[in-house]
Parts: sequence; structure tokens; C-alpha cells
Amino acid sequence: MSEAIMLVGREQEPELFNADRPGLRPSNVLTFKPPCRITMKIEEWIHVPDNPVQRNTEEHARRARHLFNPSPTHALAAMAVLPDGRRFKLDGHTRTYLWARGDVAPPPVMLIDVYECANQGEVEALYHHFDNKGAVETSRDMVFSAARAAKIEFKSSLMRAGRYVSAIKLVASMLGKPVPTNDQVALNAAIAAFRKPLELLDEVAPVSALFPSGVIMGAIAVFRRYDSEAKPFFVAYQKGEGTKDGVTMDAVQALTEALGGKLRSKDVKTVAERQFDLFQRTLSAYEAYRAGEKYRVGKYGGVRPMSEDRIRLFLSDDRFKR
Repeated sequence: MSEAIMLVGREQEPELFNADRPGLRPSNVLTFKPPCRITMKIEEWIHVPDNPVQRNTEEHARRARHLFNPSPTHALAAMAVLPDGRRFKLDGHTRTYLWARGDVAPPPVMLIDVYECANQGEVEALYHHFDNKGAVETSRDMVFSAARAAKIEFKSSLMRAGRYVSAIKLVASMLGKPVPTNDQVALNAAIAAFRKPLELLDEVAPVSALFPSGVIMGAIAVFRRYDSEAKPFFVAYQKGEGTKDGVTMDAVQALTEALGGKLRSKDVKTVAERQFDLFQRTLSAYEAYRAGEKYRVGKYGGVRPMSEDRIRLFLSDDRFKR
């Protein structure tokens, strides 16, 4: 497995990062005026919408035991206002959630610092400035925030847990669009770029036992290329509906056996190499399924890894032929 495979992405996909200034993007260049402070009734503050990229508030509320001890500082919060009058919270989401539920007594009135923002990008970027001053986001928080920014609502536990992130990062890197570590803006763009494949994978109801990162990576690449046409293959794989007789097996069964470790290249030694090997075999298995081909059973049968040259064609354009 080579260290990097540089590919040309599809023109219609959004850019994942600014190659010239990767640390500075239009969405985090803030142009707002200094804030003004106002008072606000607690009922009104509760109804101000959450920031579009707010983390998993419900989960954080379960861990935020310190908020059950009211403090005068909890009455101070910040809000963004857009030119069209829309308002968004910049901080205070978790304590407000607890107040709205009646779990904690709210303060009698709020002191709100109001920031005028030019667009939603500034609203989201300013949120991260406030968030960095308080609790440090975990990787899972960042993933949840990115999915929310892309307006994705996952149903399966595997996808809700963000188990797809390493797969997204590797596929993006293979497209020549790497996602820097701990870069929320780049992660937001990456997940938005792969929104449709991620949603299709979620519809399969994947479970971790059958969808380690290598298979997730393959599924994302396949859905990216073939859209919903590929769904029956992964549904059959998820349900264990592969077929096998004494001589041949279908592609679904071949992928199942590849996952079980019955087939493994001699040069696959590390966990990362194993996952990339599964990625290659997932692509090969789907192409065989699409062509109606079967595999031989036995020591020299089963699905083989797709070569890196063929992966380049698979991901890059329509020249790919079996």
C-alpha cells in the first residue's frame, strides 16, 4: 500500500480545504463589530436557536454535572445576529437545555453579549472561538458538529457514533484532498462532500462487526460512484445473504469470507494494511456483483484486492472498465 494516492476529484464536489492557506478560510475570517450587552428574559433566551454546528447537547448534558450547581456566571451568554434578524446561540447551549427541561433552576434574567455577523459562516466560526474557551471538543464532538452542519441525521448507531471518519479521511486523501487533523472547518467540508454516500450507508443499518473502517471506506467509494444502485449489495452483505455451494460463491459471500480473515495477502501485516486490504476487496466484490460474476471456493478462490491503478480509475472518472 503506497503512502498516498493522489487523484483528481470530481468538479461538482465542494473543495475540502484551501490549498494556499489551509489554516485560514473565508468562513473563519471574522468581520463582526464589538458586541453590545443586553438583558433578556430566560423564556426568550431558551427559544433562540442553537448554533448550526452545536455539539451533541443532550449527551453533554448527561456529563455536565457542574451545571447542576447554579452559578452567577451561568447568567452570562453570547448570541449572534445576522443582517436578516436571525439569531443563534454562541454558547450556553448545555445549561439552557437543562433549564428548558426543568432539571436546573434558571437565573431570573440573562445578560447577553450580542455579536453582529455578516453571514452564517461567521456565526459558525465564532461558535468555535467561544467553544475553545470552555470545554475542549473531543473527536466525537467534532464529528457530530460536522454532521449537523451538513444537516445529516443518522439513524444507525454506528454512524451516529462517527465510526466513518477515518474512512472519509482516507478516501478524501486518495482524491488529493486531505483533511488536516483537528480542523473543524475542513472536517465539515469533507462530510458535506460525502453526504449522499454517508446517508446511503446509514440506510443499510451497518453494524460494527461487519463494517470495520476498510469496508466502510469501500462502501463510501462505491456509493460515491454508483449511488443507490449499490444499496442491494450492502444490504445483502449486512443481512448475511451471501450464497455458496461446493464450487462457487457469490460476491456477497466472498466479501463476508474476506472479512473473516480467510483470505489475506501475504504482505498485509499491520492493522492499517488490513483495513486497506478490505477496502480493495470491497471494491472488487461489488464490481463482481454488478457484473453477475461468482468466485471459486477454495484456497485459490475468493475475492482479490483491487489494484491501486484500478482504484485511481474507480475514484476519478468514467474511464473505469472491468
